[in-house]
Amino acid sequence: MSESIESSASKGFSIRNAILILLLVLCAIYLFQIFGGNDPVVSRIPADVQMYLGINNLEIQSEDMQRILQVFQNLAGGASMTPVKLLDDALSSYDIRFEQDVLPWIGQYAGFAMRRLDLNQSAGPEFMLILQSRDNRDSDIFLNRLAATMERQNGWRFDLDSSGRDVIYSYRAQQSWQDDVVLARMGSLIYLSNSMNMVREAGDLRQSNSLAAMEGYKNAVSKLPRSRAATLYFGKSLFDIAYEEILYSMGGILPIGFDSDFDLLGMAVSLTAKSEGLSLDAAIVHNPANLSDLQRSALDTSYAAPTTDRMVSGNTLVYIGANASQASKGRNTENLLTTNEVRDALTLLRQQTGLDVERLLESLGSEFAIAIAPAQSGLIPTTMGMNIGITVLGTATNSIVLTDSLDGLVQMAGDEMFLPLTTRSVQLGGYNLTQVFASDQFQSIDFLVYGADRDYFFISTSADLLTAGLEGRNTLADNPRYQNTWRAFNARSVPYMYVDLNGLSNLLNNNSMVAVPMEIQQTLRWLPTLAAAINPTTRNTQSFTIVLFVD
Repeated sequence: MSESIESSASKGFSIRNAILILLLVLCAIYLFQIFGGNDPVVSRIPADVQMYLGINNLEIQSEDMQRILQVFQNLAGGASMTPVKLLDDALSSYDIRFEQDVLPWIGQYAGFAMRRLDLNQSAGPEFMLILQSRDNRDSDIFLNRLAATMERQNGWRFDLDSSGRDVIYSYRAQQSWQDDVVLARMGSLIYLSNSMNMVREAGDLRQSNSLAAMEGYKNAVSKLPRSRAATLYFGKSLFDIAYEEILYSMGGILPIGFDSDFDLLGMAVSLTAKSEGLSLDAAIVHNPANLSDLQRSALDTSYAAPTTDRMVSGNTLVYIGANASQASKGRNTENLLTTNEVRDALTLLRQQTGLDVERLLESLGSEFAIAIAPAQSGLIPTTMGMNIGITVLGTATNSIVLTDSLDGLVQMAGDEMFLPLTTRSVQLGGYNLTQVFASDQFQSIDFLVYGADRDYFFISTSADLLTAGLEGRNTLADNPRYQNTWRAFNARSVPYMYVDLNGLSNLLNNNSMVAVPMEIQQTLRWLPTLAAAINPTTRNTQSFTIVLFVD
């Protein structure tokens, strides 16, 4: 008997659990559709738009974004205002309060699209703003109030179509210089536009024919963070317009390296808030059918983390380093040198100066870097009164050929500046290099240190600065701030650029030649570091990430 009771109770308990779980799943699905699902707005954007801006309201309200916005607001010197208060002020002229009239119904996603922008036509572009609605009753009240206010302020009369499940207010412009106005709710989306055709097309659009299904858009946004607050997309036709403008401005003659088959399918940029600061991600989608050999080799270039950060001083303020594979570098150089315009230019340069650039490029390795750091001696402190130095370094495939080329470049620089140069051999950090001095009747200055040895080349404005990096006791790679910087990036991202904004500002401000305004100094206390990384290329799509760190 007790076993029967326990069995019945167990079955009842299981049924109740199943019902509870089912209800929770249904609630989760509902909440996911409202607050965490796929973007329904982009599925209503026509595929031929030239620009699309998508907003994720949930991410804008995130704790990280609110903290960052507050920092920027404080830096702007304005009174502390919440985003809701700012929107209240912006909408007050339309007799609308965001918190009471918009916030109760607005959903997670919003989008703004523009098309038919033609710089050669007098007619303006079509544009459309779409807002997701969580409560159609409240959003209908909002549209009615907005239409009534616009009628009262402008003397208009909207035509109202509410015969079906949708609500559409439309006003046709009476003057050629005016825009039409459309305010509509179709389904659970609110439309504000200057084109009835665009709104009707969006309402009838199938997802398979929308921007969301286009290869350029899909490939671009697939490289962006899922938690992005804003996404800005530029379509192929906008690049076509830009191409025509460039061609027109150049008198029909393309600059060297600008291929006549230049073609992009799209480009997307996003903004994401994270605990470290603001992340700006960009993705560029190329048309594989129209890539030149040079563009294809550049797109296929693979990168590894730089190693030259272990050869520059630990207090380096700006570091830009790329480490491509040797095979990629070889292909890029070969394709560059096979371009007729480039070969003609290099031949003319060799005839006029004796410099064989082709031989120089072939002797360079696959890694290249530029570093800027404080320096007490050298060319810049002596001639400009700024305690700063610059070093260019990288790998070499033929140190002898590269040294000969550098000898020629230095001598050419001295001749152009009418400076008598003297040299001496030096050993810095175990590398055999050449130190150059420039002299006149008054003084002799430390001009440059350069050379190629042990598969690396170096050009620096300061021997002391170069020594500090090559001795390896305190390099940038050992700098804790530099190390922590790359933790803000994806594990597959490759470091490319590091800028110590705070340190750079302090250095420039402490030199007599440059005075950094106090406002900028105060700003950089909150924005200490800027860094960039290259991401892997997939599906003919290049992407990179820039992070502005915010304290």
